[in-house]
Amino acid sequence: MAKRASQRDALIQKAETANQESKQLDFKGQFEDTTECWCALTKDIVAMANSGGGILVLGANSDGSPSGVDCNALLKCDLAVISSKVFKWTGYEFAELETLTVKRGEHEHPALMIGEADVPIPFSKPGEWEKADGKKKVEFAEGTVYFRHGAKSAPGTRADFSKWIERYASAERQRLMRGMKKIVAAPPGHVVATVTTADPITGVSTTGMTAQLSNDPKAIKIMPRRAADFYPHRGVELREKINNALENTKINSHDIVSINNSYRVFTDHPEFATKPHDKAAPLYSDQYLEWLVQQIRSNPNFLSEARTNYAAAQRDKGVTYTRKRRKS
Repeated sequence: MAKRASQRDALIQKAETANQESKQLDFKGQFEDTTECWCALTKDIVAMANSGGGILVLGANSDGSPSGVDCNALLKCDLAVISSKVFKWTGYEFAELETLTVKRGEHEHPALMIGEADVPIPFSKPGEWEKADGKKKVEFAEGTVYFRHGAKSAPGTRADFSKWIERYASAERQRLMRGMKKIVAAPPGHVVATVTTADPITGVSTTGMTAQLSNDPKAIKIMPRRAADFYPHRGVELREKINNALENTKINSHDIVSINNSYRVFTDHPEFATKPHDKAAPLYSDQYLEWLVQQIRSNPNFLSEARTNYAAAQRDKGVTYTRKRRKS
């Protein structure tokens, strides 16, 4: 980000002080909402994008002197409109554009900042417009790929593509080195993993990693920001949902406690439940709800076995448990 900001500042400084056009700087004396002007502007936008980016200054002659033509219509154009003009002749939505104002001496000029294209952009349609005498003028041909040749925008040569490959390879090397620094700087015991940014993890909007709670000891440990996103049920809600799903069996809070202890839910199954601290009530997941319903339906002795195991464990600890009878 810092490098991109410094490049932007350097382009603005060049636009404000340079007196001649260059690979990254172009002056345009006029701008109107006509096909002729849009063809010429699009040609330079694409050429600069293919050459690493640059800046267009409007209302200035080729030597940088004011042309005396009001070109502020550009500043009134939404960037989506400019991008749509590029799309019209290239079939590609190029969004690395920014309109701004630069000051050259005592005069302010509208300008267009152009970013770098990740892959060279070819023209998919010819840029044509009709001259006053009725003849057609072709600004660029279909299938051509334009680059900046000094102060001019021209069809690409083998050398242009070679330079683009060099820039791409250099950028990839820098990205690789940044990644290596992160790996080397990782604290002992940490795991470095590549993740997709397609879908955000549930409840966490600042990461692109998708994840699922698991008791797999090899899984990467994560900590949800909001437990309720993973464990939406309190004990009473869990029991109600289970009893609503079952036809002939009803469970109570003692059954949940027995199952939690018999199956070591809080220690061995983080995908089922969480208990942030000893004084907090447990919270349960949808996965636990589904698992309990399935176990109770498939095993008639599931609840009785859990109660027996829990009672035996309590006796081993020297705890006597007496179950109260329900009042009729």
